Amino acid sequence: MRKTVAFGFVGTVLDYAGRGSQRWSKWRPTLCLCQQESLVIDRLELLHDTPLALAIRNA
Repeated sequence: MRKTVAFGFVGTVLDYAGRGSQRWSKWRPTLCLCQQESLVIDRLELLHDTPLALAIRNA
């Protein structure tokens, strides 16, 4: 069977939810994409720019 690979962009607005408990009540497209029962994603490739990636890593 072929693997399903999805490509996406790390967003600074919709994908950001902070660290509090409210993070689970916000719609985040990257997270929601991987939670679809009818679409099993085997690998998710996230595209980003370097400053954003460093900020996320160090958060």
